[in-house]
Amino acid sequence: VGEAEGDLILAYCRLLLDRPGFAEALGARARAFVATEHRLEIAALGYARFLAHLYGWPALRRLRERPLWDLEEPERQRPGGRGQGAGDTPPDPAPRTPDLVGAAARALAELGLDEGNADLLQIVAQRIGDVN
Repeated sequence: VGEAEGDLILAYCRLLLDRPGFAEALGARARAFVATEHRLEIAALGYARFLAHLYGWPALRRLRERPLWDLEEPERQRPGGRGQGAGDTPPDPAPRTPDLVGAAARALAELGLDEGNADLLQIVAQRIGDVN
């Protein structure tokens, strides 16, 4: 960025202050862009594609039509909601067992996967085989 960067930013700020209708329209378009282009599923897909490219994984394909969970924040995590007290010990996210297959099976069951997700379960089994 050149020497005139500060002057350019100042000129844009003055434009937005002098033309509130323009500023309002620009803000509305920016919010609409973020609402359509920065959704969780788009970000997750982009990240997954990046990792697939980085590690040479096969092309990604959708395995389920609907998400495995509700994106609504649980009551216990909402500000002002019931949560852990200051003295409470947070749950340990790591499994206490060295059994990778058992830990993966429990996690997948908690996500709602069952026999109807045979394709996805096969992929997970293959990945566990790659790790072991």
